Amino acid sequence: DQSCFEITLFQNADKENRPIATPPLETSLAEELSAIKQKLERLRTDKEKTEKMLKDREALLDEKMKEMEEKSEIQKNLEIQVDR
Repeated sequence: DQSCFEITLFQNADKENRPIATPPLETSLAEELSAIKQKLERLRTDKEKTEKMLKDREALLDEKMKEMEEKSEIQKNLEIQVDR
């Protein structure tokens, strides 16, 4: 006594066996590599711009700090003269 079962085919039952339209693998990999290279180049230029901006700001802050130290020294000397 064997059990049997029936398999019914639906209209799109063979969809797994149909070829899929895809671009050639080498082309898509080349495109991805090109996109990654472009992104890296953009990141590199952004990094350079950011580093330049930070150096400029650091220079400006150093200049302002020197000005404040000079003003502090002048004020200190004036206080000494007032005390005399």
